[in-house]
Amino acid sequence: MGEAVAKKFCIVLIFILLFSLMRLPKCYSGNKEIRGIWFNPFASDVKLPKNYTLAKIKLYELFKYWSERNITEVFMNVKTFENVMYKTSVPILRNPWGFDVLALACELAEDFNISIHAWIPLRTNISEWQQVDINGKRSLIFNFALPEVQSHIYSIINELLNYPIKGIHLDYIRYEGKNYGFDDYSVKAFINETGIDPRENPDHPQWIEWRKRRVSNIVNQTKIIVKNHDLKLQLSVACFTHPENVLQDWFNWQKQDLIDFACPINYEKDPLVFENNIKYMLNQGTNKNHILMGIGIWQINEETFKKEVEITRKYGFAGFVLFRDVYLVWPIPPIPPPTSTELWYHNPYVFAIIAFGTIACIYFFTKYALKFIHTRTRKRSLRRNIQLK
Repeated sequence: MGEAVAKKFCIVLIFILLFSLMRLPKCYSGNKEIRGIWFNPFASDVKLPKNYTLAKIKLYELFKYWSERNITEVFMNVKTFENVMYKTSVPILRNPWGFDVLALACELAEDFNISIHAWIPLRTNISEWQQVDINGKRSLIFNFALPEVQSHIYSIINELLNYPIKGIHLDYIRYEGKNYGFDDYSVKAFINETGIDPRENPDHPQWIEWRKRRVSNIVNQTKIIVKNHDLKLQLSVACFTHPENVLQDWFNWQKQDLIDFACPINYEKDPLVFENNIKYMLNQGTNKNHILMGIGIWQINEETFKKEVEITRKYGFAGFVLFRDVYLVWPIPPIPPPTSTELWYHNPYVFAIIAFGTIACIYFFTKYALKFIHTRTRKRSLRRNIQLK
């Protein structure tokens, strides 16, 4: 009698479990939205004091404010041209604060469960290190073909790895445009490799690919440096939504696993253009789970901000990064409750896991639990028979 009741109970329990799961939308995945913000302490509107105590108070207020908005990632500008905000031994760099702002920020951020990513804008005031266009015009972005520039960048990265940061974030990791890269060193190096003079054919496919590789090589070597130091450290890049015009091959960087995530600078005033940029990037085969969408809050109103956050969520990106710090004056729209009607059994992987789990429950319950119940029932029956005799 006990065994029959146990079997019925088991069957009813399984049906209740399956019915409950069938009503559970797939969107209850438990994935957490990642929220980040770009923070530029060099900017005049931030007004980070040169006094240590006052700077500590200012940073504390900023981290507290961001923490209240559930921002967990702060991309902190650690370098602007030849000025840095950390302790450096690189001769051409200087710290205008006179104390280690990055160390102080890392210490305070930990109190609010905020992670710091060292944001490195790859620009310089040293004219010999700058990109040059075909007419001799200079860009402030580093000339990535120069060996001395490469060594300088890696020296900066190695210094930053001494801090308790979550990752390295490269900015301006691109050319100013397709017409840049015509400095004497690059032209001669390309001619030596190919026998082609790019000045005679500026749009030659090999010339375009050659410059793309100069940028990609920096990313690749940075990844090697970062991961050799600590596999848990992340490498990210600020990138264009249409990178072809700046020779920034981040679609392939992502496919080749050269970066942990990308932050497209999708700074648009029109939500329709913002969404079209997203569609374009997804059509290139990008992995939305490794993208934090950049939103330019400095140039939009609250209504547009809400729309662009909603669009980012609509396409299922890992989260977003806001540009920048002092312009976050509105609350971040709350994550809406799940509205998807897609059920768990529409996903073959989820279905297989639940089916396997159900079968396993039945098997073990039948093999052990029912055997245990049956044994106890027999003992009780024997005990009753002995008492009757």
